[in-house]
Amino acid sequence: MGGRYKLYDGDLMEFGSLKGRDFELNHGEDYHYGESYSMDTDACEYFNGRLENYNHRVLDDFYFSFEEIEWGYEDYEDIVDVYNRKAKDWYVGNRLEIFDTYVHYYERDPKDFEIIGLEQQYIELYIYEDYRPSLDAVMNDLMSIKHDIEIKSYIANELHENYEYQDGIFNKEILKNVYDEDLREAEIEIQDFIDYGQDASAKILVEHAYEKFLERNLDINGKLFGKYTHLLKLIKLAEADGKEVTYSKIAEFTEDCSYALKFKGEEYHFTLGELFNSDPKKFYQNVSQKLSKRLLERYEQSILIQKAKNVFVGLDDSYNSGNCKVGTSSWTSRFGIDTKVIGGIRGDEILKLDFSSFTKRAVMQAIKRSRIN
Repeated sequence: MGGRYKLYDGDLMEFGSLKGRDFELNHGEDYHYGESYSMDTDACEYFNGRLENYNHRVLDDFYFSFEEIEWGYEDYEDIVDVYNRKAKDWYVGNRLEIFDTYVHYYERDPKDFEIIGLEQQYIELYIYEDYRPSLDAVMNDLMSIKHDIEIKSYIANELHENYEYQDGIFNKEILKNVYDEDLREAEIEIQDFIDYGQDASAKILVEHAYEKFLERNLDINGKLFGKYTHLLKLIKLAEADGKEVTYSKIAEFTEDCSYALKFKGEEYHFTLGELFNSDPKKFYQNVSQKLSKRLLERYEQSILIQKAKNVFVGLDDSYNSGNCKVGTSSWTSRFGIDTKVIGGIRGDEILKLDFSSFTKRAVMQAIKRSRIN
């Protein structure tokens, strides 16, 4: 027995037996007259199939199409078994093959060495092909299937009229006026915008998909589904206050864009989902307040930096501001500052190194100590 084949000497999972009655073989073979055997759970890879987002209809649709060809296993060499316990605990193991052989027992006559008392016994050995890539491929498939079910369940639960725990992502009233009452068509269309390559929770993935879905259904005049004018009303409210609504990058480190309220070079980004879930006037007031807060912070920051140019910040300034000695020592070590050689650093240079609440406290204490108005 060579190559990738190995002898299996562990326990067997016998489906249909008392031990295996809670287990269902999903991907494997029948061996003895319809009886199925697989590696025991201890010898298999374990996969936790418990769902964070659970919807009966989504699961029913999945199990209805629970055919191997639709499920998408990448077990091209057909050497992997998959079974589950109540669809919660999943086990993936190497498929066992039966190797039939006979064991011969005999003695030799001490005088002439003739064989005497020849007996033979039929035995079955279980062997398997040890090929890790196939196991990994099936495990990845299971993770993808679980992820897909959780996302679809999350969408279904959010659109369900009587589901108790909802984040309120969708404006169901708008969707019901466009789609059928049960919103199945809307559900499928939103699913089409899911970015499965993004490593994020179901909630974040659905929020992003819903945003793309809304953008796709905005016409050239800014109306959603040709009749909802939330965005147009927001633009008019902004223009009346000397502000503007733009579509720009969310941050420098990403290419992702969204709508934003802009004023005096400052932008506050928002999603269409947030806008179309709100009254445009109330939404504008809320976003304007947040934008004003940012402008105030920017002004206060510029004043602080200007005053910080005129002071030197030492250890006592940090201590007297409320920063602990351990934290101050850690900060100076982090930036390679030898306090035995350097008695103080100009405030604006500190803020350039690290503009945080920790450094701002120390700089403001130095300004207070120097009485700079």
